[in-house]
Amino acid sequence: MNRILLASVAVAVLGLSSIITVVALAATAEPRSATTHLPIASSASATPSAAPATPSTAPAAPSVAPAPVAAASPKKVLMIGDSIMKGYGLTPGAAWPELISATNGWDLTSLACDGAGFLAPGSPDECGNTFVDVSRTAASHTPDLIIIEGSSNDFGQPNPQLLSATVTALTILRSEFPNAEIIGLSTVWSDTEPPAQLADINSQVEQAVIAVGGRYLDIGQPFGAHPELLQGDDVHPTVAGQVALAAAIQTAITAK
Repeated sequence: MNRILLASVAVAVLGLSSIITVVALAATAEPRSATTHLPIASSASATPSAAPATPSTAPAAPSVAPAPVAAASPKKVLMIGDSIMKGYGLTPGAAWPELISATNGWDLTSLACDGAGFLAPGSPDECGNTFVDVSRTAASHTPDLIIIEGSSNDFGQPNPQLLSATVTALTILRSEFPNAEIIGLSTVWSDTEPPAQLADINSQVEQAVIAVGGRYLDIGQPFGAHPELLQGDDVHPTVAGQVALAAAIQTAITAK
């Protein structure tokens, strides 16, 4: 019986030891940490959104170079006069019309004729025409400016007829060229005292020019007391005389 009791006690002790061992293992085991499950963001929200696109700047309009400004056409100038205007005895280009045209950049057409006046016909081997005839034949030109002068070739002509011829020539020119500027010049004389009729001729040119809306310019007598400016005939200017005459006319034109 004692053996049975000892056996029971042994079994009980072994069972208790097992229980203690299990409890000890449970107490010493490292506790499992709880896992927190975070929601997984979608790929769209997980990727940072791109900054809004900057509006593209519109391409600059191609620069257009300004159209080149056409150079102004030279003023077309028509001149009617006598041998002094033509440059009698001198080489071409030495007369005052060519000189002031070069100064001003004019496109010159000279209808000057040796021996001509408002009533006096020009030399037969030249034009053979009066200023009135020349005015009638000028219609083929397109001048912006017309310059016509009084002439000593008309000395001795009756003043009434001379005035009528002067008015006729200017009236023809205005009718043919309604938009042209017209300038009438006083009569050039030599280095001596001018004849009395010179003042009458100048007055007639002034009257006729103003009547058609033009300008009259009294250029004085550039050769007065300067015989060295005249050729041997004491009528026609030398090269230096033409330069002096051109200077006087240029001054009168620009003075306005």
